[in-house]
Amino acid sequence: MRGFDAYVVTLLCSLLSLLAGLLPVYGLRQLPSSKARALSSTQLKAGFGAKVEKPAVTAAVLGGKPCPCSSEKNYEDCCEPFHLGKALPPTPTATVRSRFCALAAKLDPNWLMTTTHPANKEYADAEEQPGKRKTWVKNLKEFAMDYEFIELIFDDETRDSAATLENAAEGATATVSFSAKLAKAGVEERTPESLVEKSTFEKKDGKWLYKAGVVNNPFKNVQGDAPEKQQKFITTAKRGVPKGN
Repeated sequence: MRGFDAYVVTLLCSLLSLLAGLLPVYGLRQLPSSKARALSSTQLKAGFGAKVEKPAVTAAVLGGKPCPCSSEKNYEDCCEPFHLGKALPPTPTATVRSRFCALAAKLDPNWLMTTTHPANKEYADAEEQPGKRKTWVKNLKEFAMDYEFIELIFDDETRDSAATLENAAEGATATVSFSAKLAKAGVEERTPESLVEKSTFEKKDGKWLYKAGVVNNPFKNVQGDAPEKQQKFITTAKRGVPKGN
């Protein structure tokens, strides 16, 4: 029996050694690095078994199409250079157009955050307020997805475009009066609403930044499964979305 036991032990040791050599070959020891990264990304975005959200529309998708900001220009000749960082909006009205366009096209919220003044009550610094910043990003994305941004109309675009990056001194302020026509997304029978606002912009670090805004008529006629406290929701006071879009 002792000889048989020794034989069995020797055979098991040989099998274990052989199996150890095969593990890396067949990927049983760990997943390939690319698959490991993909799994990690899925977990971070949606959790185990949850549906991953569809990515936002990119600027490239809008190429050759009318700009959503109602300028009657193609996107590449209007707001695209701003979104791609190739140019700066020369006037406060151009900044409003670029922000409305970003929401209408469901672009990454980075542009809305980049054009928001640090003095704006919704602003959150990435390093100093990471939690609030994360919530801000989430709310901006939700706001863009919850509504269809139909039309942007200025009270007097010529008047509100008088201040430019060239003629305005650092720290100068300018106001823009406009109405934005929005409709609740996914609701068949809905009445579009015009959100009237007067926004204040300040030239800071050579850029026009949205500092504050006064909304004159919060939405009232959104139909369908609208959330509670509709007025606060639409004006974005509780959603972390700057009112001057």
